[in-house]
Amino acid sequence: MVDSSFDLDSELSSLPKEKWLGDDYLFQLGGFWHLPQAIHVNRVINQFQPLPSDIISASFPEAGTSWLKALLYSIINRSSKHRLTVENPHSLIPILEVRKLCLDRPKYAHFLTYEELKNDPKNHVKNLAEFLGCPFEGEDVEAQVQDIVNGCSFEVLSNREVNKAGGFPSRIAFIPSNSFFRKGFVGDYEEHMSAEVVEKIDALIKEKFHSFGFIYRV
Repeated sequence: MVDSSFDLDSELSSLPKEKWLGDDYLFQLGGFWHLPQAIHVNRVINQFQPLPSDIISASFPEAGTSWLKALLYSIINRSSKHRLTVENPHSLIPILEVRKLCLDRPKYAHFLTYEELKNDPKNHVKNLAEFLGCPFEGEDVEAQVQDIVNGCSFEVLSNREVNKAGGFPSRIAFIPSNSFFRKGFVGDYEEHMSAEVVEKIDALIKEKFHSFGFIYRV
């Protein structure tokens, strides 16, 4: 629940600003410079009062976010999952862009990596449904799960017309819908990083996040 009386223009007028790109300005808040929409997000977060039924999806960009959103929407809204044929997953689940929380309070947080989801999508879809409080039921559970896995697959989503054309306007640039769908496989890092760099990253992750149960392979 968020205070709907928040006036972004009034808020921006009270903050220091500097010229950025084109006609855009950056605004200073909390010692940092932000785009206008970030000011709004910051205020929303500060005012946000979560309800027990709220679901917050948090993921790194280019790490299966579109796929996860499609799965979440399909699991929760099974009777209307056909909307994914005409709407981008990001339109259906707006962007609000931790492991320790998942370990300490597993009832309230579910941790999932892209690699795990790619390796065993059916079981992870079942686990997500259980976590969300809407488990699959009936004699055709496997068929229900497979239907969602198929409908939210990279091949299906990336080839839908709604995800090949159009996009999302922003203050910085127009974001094409197809930019949310890249290659859809694990291991693309090998095209951009040497084995030595990968080893260094793995070692750093192991050092910093070993106690949280992270895997140590990029």
